[in-house]
Amino acid sequence: MESGIASPRVAGIALALSRETLTMSFAELRLRAATTTPLACKICERPSALYGVVDLNRPCDLGLKPSLSGVPIYYRRSDECGFLFTDAFDDWGISEFKARIYNDEYIFYDPEYKDKRPSANVQAITNLWSAHRRA
Repeated sequence: MESGIASPRVAGIALALSRETLTMSFAELRLRAATTTPLACKICERPSALYGVVDLNRPCDLGLKPSLSGVPIYYRRSDECGFLFTDAFDDWGISEFKARIYNDEYIFYDPEYKDKRPSANVQAITNLWSAHRRA
């Protein structure tokens, strides 16, 4: 963590937090507080109970060892469809994601986002639809 920036994972997406974000409190970050009440899954809308919790600074690259932020991000998993999600960031707008997470430091914490993952996604879609391609 040479740059002092850390990254958590949200619904499978790596995030690079800005230095300012790391010093803000849970309330200042406008994160939704967790509840033990099951919430509707964002995919199948079935009730989804709490599944687990990670620190906001958890990086996708588990070789990185950033210090803990002390800000818990709770995840839920649907028993119906298996989707894993958090609602912690649901009150954020595009500008908050751009400023606090998807900023100039993002590439350091998710270097595969620019080339490797998009190429793999194209290949997966091509394979999925190739059987339906018109001659």
